[in-house]
Amino acid sequence: MAKKTYHLPPCPSYDVERLESWLQDMAKEGLVLEPESECFGLFGFTPTTPQNLRYRLQPKPENDSNGIAPDQEARDIAAEFGWEFVDSYGHFYIYRSSDPHAREMDTDLEIQSTALKTVKQGFSIQLLSEFISILVTYNLLENAGLFRFLISLSPIYSLALVLLPVSCIASILLRAVHVCKLQRKLKEHTPLNHNLPWKPGIRANWIRRLASLGILALSLAVVLNACSLWIEEDTPLSQYPGDAPFVTLSDMAEEYQSEDLFDFYNTYEASSTPLAETVLDWREYANIRVDGKAYSGAVLIVNYFDTASPWLAERLAHELLRDARQNRYYSELETPELDVDFCAAYTKIWPTILIRQGNIVIEASVNITNAAGESLFTQWAQLQAARMKEGE
Repeated sequence: MAKKTYHLPPCPSYDVERLESWLQDMAKEGLVLEPESECFGLFGFTPTTPQNLRYRLQPKPENDSNGIAPDQEARDIAAEFGWEFVDSYGHFYIYRSSDPHAREMDTDLEIQSTALKTVKQGFSIQLLSEFISILVTYNLLENAGLFRFLISLSPIYSLALVLLPVSCIASILLRAVHVCKLQRKLKEHTPLNHNLPWKPGIRANWIRRLASLGILALSLAVVLNACSLWIEEDTPLSQYPGDAPFVTLSDMAEEYQSEDLFDFYNTYEASSTPLAETVLDWREYANIRVDGKAYSGAVLIVNYFDTASPWLAERLAHELLRDARQNRYYSELETPELDVDFCAAYTKIWPTILIRQGNIVIEASVNITNAAGESLFTQWAQLQAARMKEGE
């Protein structure tokens, strides 16, 4: 028994005329399409003697758009006219006939045009779903902090975020436009060309496929990268290269003793993106002594952004403040008088200061209090503002 071989169609599933022509040419070369052999876009063929077979792609009925085979009644009617069902492919059922005189499955061009409406409606639903997905994603990002998300995005994420939805929409539109052209052709009483040369379109189809594979690979890389970041352990503060770009607990302390508390503290995450030279999450926990007074369990949590422009920094600062106000523990604090572009103080579990100067934004939770209740929150804010002014 001859071994079945698999071939990738040289044209997309919606290019009815070229696909029919290709299947007929394959049969003339001795490769006959196996029944129900389509798998992941590949067609299975049985090597045999060359044959003259006719293939037709019939649009799936509206109530069976996701079916893998037509109902028995439809198959029986087709068989009466010399056509047998072979396979399902996209929005179409594939039939064939070995009788060169078998009448066409659809002799009325108006009926053929109406049948294609189902295919067009399917593309319209896909397009609407894609737009809704993009809008929902945008809304989620907006609620979660769109500017922070974009600023923290690596180049590969940025590229995938743009290319993936654009490519999906472009692909759906391309299919819809082609089907509309077929419909218009039938309405003008021009029958479909079942022997349309399929070779001229091979190069364009391969370019589309390679582009799709590239975008798919890019999306997979994004997912894998996100998974690796999720399972990756944070880096200890002791391994941070050089000095932090803001005032740390060790900068303030006369005596400093780092304390272990969970895996979260005394670690950092740093990255550089197209919209921010530095994005740094800093978590510090220590016992310190300042001006001769001991402060046990001092906490400093900093979100630091060195953005690409003051405008971007301004948008980010207002977004961080908006997000803070949505926190269940939020309450306003008296804002220290600092000589900076923007400043806000509030409680978000711990006392928090939000400072923007130029293109730099810092949101820092500062919990430095001693047994007597004395807090160094304002002192940290003043030191930080002075450093930001010096760095201009």
